[in-house]
Amino acid sequence: TDDGFDVASATRVDDNPAFTGTGAFSVPVGSLPSGTLIYLRAYARNSGGTGTTDQISFTTQVGAVNALAADNITPSAFSANWEAQTGATNYLLDVATDDAFTSFVSGYDARVVGDVTTFSVTNLSTAVTYYYRVRAESSEGIGANSQTISGETGSVEPTVVSFAASNITYTAATVGGEVTSTGGATVTNRGVVYGTAPTPTLADTVESSGTGLGAYTI
Repeated sequence: TDDGFDVASATRVDDNPAFTGTGAFSVPVGSLPSGTLIYLRAYARNSGGTGTTDQISFTTQVGAVNALAADNITPSAFSANWEAQTGATNYLLDVATDDAFTSFVSGYDARVVGDVTTFSVTNLSTAVTYYYRVRAESSEGIGANSQTISGETGSVEPTVVSFAASNITYTAATVGGEVTSTGGATVTNRGVVYGTAPTPTLADTVESSGTGLGAYTI
């Protein structure tokens, strides 16, 4: 990986005295760093010394990205994160609603996100599990997929409407409401709050009536 090396100090990938004579030869080289510029010279030795070629170079393909957990999660967005990959000049991001990546989120099938290590994925549905993976890109091509990361968007407050009071007497009334949307999460408690001052809150008198969607009375 150093420009201008000499044969004496370079890593020799094949130094086999059983190979003699003239002719072409090739040597597989393993354990090279990914996304790295490699310098190369071929050499041959005999009793008169060592002959070498002119120096050439090549760049290894970029490696697989290490994806990280999502953060900045909201009901409609999250930030996908990953570690920088040596040699990468760009990253491609996939986001889907299944871990087989057959149902891509619109605009996130190999989305080009630039030379960054985080990207905000927006316009998502509430309380849905999403999956993402990342690939690095360099002048030598596109690397392998990262591992798959999953995350669930957040929920919002449930939507509830009040019913007009009925069966009103001197000391009682029938009241209630209807939960029309769960907000993407299980409704674990519902009911009414009331008091003798305007705009009652949960700090006032509370009457509970079940869980989940639907109408209820108290």
